Amino acid sequence: LGQYLLPGELLPWAASGCALLVPLCLLWRGRNRKRVALLTAGLCLSLLYFWAYSGYVRGTVERYAGEEVPLTLTVTGYAEEGGVRCRIPVRVAGAGFLRDGAMLYGDEVLYTLEPGDQVTGLFTVNDAATIHDTPITSFTAKGRYLMIFPDGELAVEQPERRSLSTLPARIAHDLGRRVDEIFSPESAPFLKALLLGDDSGFTEEQESDLSETGLYHITAVSGMHFGYLFMMLSFLVGIHRPRRLAAVTVPVVLLYMLLVGASASVVRACIMMLFVLAGPLLGRESDPLTSLSAALLALLLANPLSIAGVGLQLSFASMVGLLVLSPRI
Repeated sequence: LGQYLLPGELLPWAASGCALLVPLCLLWRGRNRKRVALLTAGLCLSLLYFWAYSGYVRGTVERYAGEEVPLTLTVTGYAEEGGVRCRIPVRVAGAGFLRDGAMLYGDEVLYTLEPGDQVTGLFTVNDAATIHDTPITSFTAKGRYLMIFPDGELAVEQPERRSLSTLPARIAHDLGRRVDEIFSPESAPFLKALLLGDDSGFTEEQESDLSETGLYHITAVSGMHFGYLFMMLSFLVGIHRPRRLAAVTVPVVLLYMLLVGASASVVRACIMMLFVLAGPLLGRESDPLTSLSAALLALLLANPLSIAGVGLQLSFASMVGLLVLSPRI
């Protein structure tokens, strides 16, 4: 409703209408009155949350947008190709909880930066939701709200000690570099894509072959990869030891989620696996639709604008089809 149907200024009014309906639902004598009241209250809260989050994002972007803005940036990942320029994820000092929602674009100098490095200078900041006066959602759906371009020289300062928050990115980078050392140039891109979801090493011919054979999707880390990881850990620990298996698998799964990047398909698979592991420990059955709904709720709480992401829509739609339609077929 908030993303596609209702204008932003109508969201608080729609939420107010839902709030007024909650006591009316409780006064209703129907058998499902509590369910309807809970659904109406949930709709009220979610509309308010989407409206408040969207407004905060717009206000933050307007505060930073402009030319020659002095900023202090902390690098959170490694540089990759981004069209004409290369790009690197950064954290903006003073941007509130949107501090990680920025991407720095520049030349080959960015390839020398590592997670934890601090970059200061003058920058041009653009709204990632608008490219050449055309609204787009591909960046904001991934939690990228600011596109930053340097104006002049950059001052780079390397910290004496790297933060633990940069550890997953550094481990993934070292694993990818180790794969390049061990395997041939023809095999290394496939190994990095399957293990880490990094498809940047594919040649145009390899990308074409994967696309024509319909196998490109296996390079995107999702439930298949977590399934293999769970099978390996179950074999090592023992499937009949649920407590020990959960104690080993939960931290490994969470670390792997951070290593490969917390995309929609990765978070979905991770949370659903955590529900499967938690079920026996709590004496409850693991319900697939409940697990899938919890994964979607976690993603939308972190970034309600991610509902516009095509990857999220296709990932959850395919899982709904597998869970609801496949058994009936």
